Amino acid sequence: MKSGTQQLPENDMGPLAASDKLMDGSPSENLKDADELLLEDIRDQIRYIEKSVMTKEIYYMTRVVRGLSGVRRRLNCNVLRGLMQGYFPNPSPQKTYFLEFLPEAMDTDCPLSSFRPRAGKLNTPLIPEVEVYLHLLLVMFLIDENHLEEACKCSNLLMDRLSATGRRSMALLASRCYYYHSRSYELVGRLDSVRSFFHARLSTATLRS
Repeated sequence: MKSGTQQLPENDMGPLAASDKLMDGSPSENLKDADELLLEDIRDQIRYIEKSVMTKEIYYMTRVVRGLSGVRRRLNCNVLRGLMQGYFPNPSPQKTYFLEFLPEAMDTDCPLSSFRPRAGKLNTPLIPEVEVYLHLLLVMFLIDENHLEEACKCSNLLMDRLSATGRRSMALLASRCYYYHSRSYELVGRLDSVRSFFHARLSTATLRS
């Protein structure tokens, strides 16, 4: 008697995310593939940010914030370098100070330099939400690499950017930025030094609500 259970063919497993498409190969090839796939995933997240700003739908930004932990686990210098090269024009003040926080080893040629998510639009300024997202990824990376003083400095610049923007579409991203700002100072034992900053931000948020 034939079983009522029917096996699905191997190619009928549904669509794969970019991060699930890694093929067998040498360790160096796999690392390069993993970096390229992460860049693709981050590019998709940035498209969600742009769509959220354009449509004023908070759903897309919520999806980006929920995806931060998965992106964080796979971040490395190569990926961050690729992001800076791909999203910021050259020369660019933002690109310059972003790259200053990466290890000196990253001053060499990057194998992901062909990443061009903004082909034809590189000289168009990034919307503030995308710039803040990239800045937040850098802060998270510095914390995870235990470059804590650099993380504090980088996070201070991020707070300046947030304060200068004040867009409501930034609210969800800003909440994560505030968390990692406090976390970076907590790890260096100076959480008290930013307490007044957070009190001021709370007062501002209360007045705006």
